[in-house]
This record gives sequence, structure tokens and C-alpha cells, in this order.
Amino acid sequence: GKLFKSEDLPLLVEFFLMFYKDKPVDWLIDHLLWVKVCNPEKGATHCEKEKSKLRVRAKPSLFQHMGTFSSLPGKIQSLKDEDFGKILLHKAHNNPPAKVDTSLKIYEQYTLEKVYKGQDCFWALAPVAGDYIRFTFLNPLEVEK
Repeated sequence: GKLFKSEDLPLLVEFFLMFYKDKPVDWLIDHLLWVKVCNPEKGATHCEKEKSKLRVRAKPSLFQHMGTFSSLPGKIQSLKDEDFGKILLHKAHNNPPAKVDTSLKIYEQYTLEKVYKGQDCFWALAPVAGDYIRFTFLNPLEVEK
């Protein structure tokens, strides 16, 4: 997965639409960055340094290439990020006893109760005006900074 600023998306879309039949999208991204920041008179080292300023990298990666097929005819793509999946995506908290309540429409089993108890994550569908999430603590709490 790649992360870009929303202001760059129209340029990316135009570039992809022009050349998607010629090269894989990851190559096109690299070419687009080259066009934007590289100067043939300054060399490859300078070019890579400038391109790296525009790239947002997550380590370990948040997405993993699936399968072995490449967009290039006849090429097998056996990429695997060895660090993928090692990042902790959910950390349980030691929350005080409370009744939790929401008007949001819950997606599948990802309830507010489960996330509050540290058992899972919370996932709800798009909120609308007036929706709420409410925590009613069962015992008085001392609020700290």
C-alpha cells in the first residue's frame, strides 16, 4: 500500500490512466516521482534522496502483497515483507467498570463492549448527526491529567 496526500491524487490518476497499459503501477509511481524531483545533471544518489522525501514509509508495512502473479506478462511476483504482521494493531487497556452504549450501527461482531473490555476492536458504520458513544462509569472516578 502507498500513502499520498489527497492533493496529489489527481496527478496520480492522470499519470496512471496514461501509462497503466505500459508498466505496473508501482513502476509508474517511481517514474512520476522521478519526473517531479530528479535532475539528470545531479545523478542517481541525489534523485533517490529527493524521491525519499516524498515517500511515506511504514515499517513494518501495513499491507502485504498477496499471491504470486505480476501485472507483467509471464513474471512471477514472490514478494514477502518479513516484518509484515509483527506490529501490534490492538492493545487492551485497563478500563474502569462502565456501561457502554452507542447509537452507531455496529459492523459484525466489533462491538463497543468488546473494545472497552480489551477483547477486540470497534467498528461501526458511518455516523450521522445525533449519533453518540456514551460511557457511564459504575463507580466515581478521580480524573487525572
